[in-house]
Amino acid sequence: MALDNVLSPIFLGSVEIPNRVVRTAHGTGFAHTDFTDEFIAFHEERARGGCGLTILEAASVHPSSRLELGLFGENIVKDYQRLAAACRPHGMKLFQQLWHGGNLYNGYDGPPLAVSTVPGYGGVVGRPMTDGEIWELVQAFVDCSVRAQQGGLDGVEIHAGHGYIFQQFFSTYYNNRTDDWGGDLDGRMR
Repeated sequence: MALDNVLSPIFLGSVEIPNRVVRTAHGTGFAHTDFTDEFIAFHEERARGGCGLTILEAASVHPSSRLELGLFGENIVKDYQRLAAACRPHGMKLFQQLWHGGNLYNGYDGPPLAVSTVPGYGGVVGRPMTDGEIWELVQAFVDCSVRAQQGGLDGVEIHAGHGYIFQQFFSTYYNNRTDDWGGDLDGRMR
């Protein structure tokens, strides 16, 4: 009976996943600014093997916090289309994990945008975001979600753990802000 459940379809929102075999987001070593042929082949092989859903590894939504894969360029739509064309015939669904490291990862052009000046556990001290920069980062998550959709992906996953930007806003240790984005739980969750 349990195996029947593993191999049966399930819905995540309006997306029907053909089975419950999921490859969660993790680094492949093949992700770079643009999708490499190896990156696409890696995911196509998982699709060919019967994986129902793959969640692409964490990728930067904004240049103020850097991973190898950055989603803020317009080329990403074409890369997603290439990836979707390779995987779609095998039935696997594709989600993109959206990420911003806050004060844990330097930006492309200097210190990362951060919640406060409290150093991250790697010692990086970010530059506290202004209200406008917070809204810019919110828009960056929206824009990257739209690009994923335009590229043929089926969904996104927001990386909100492991001490990154969302967790930093929630934290009373990292978030010592006194504006609308800090203070009580409602402010920190805003």
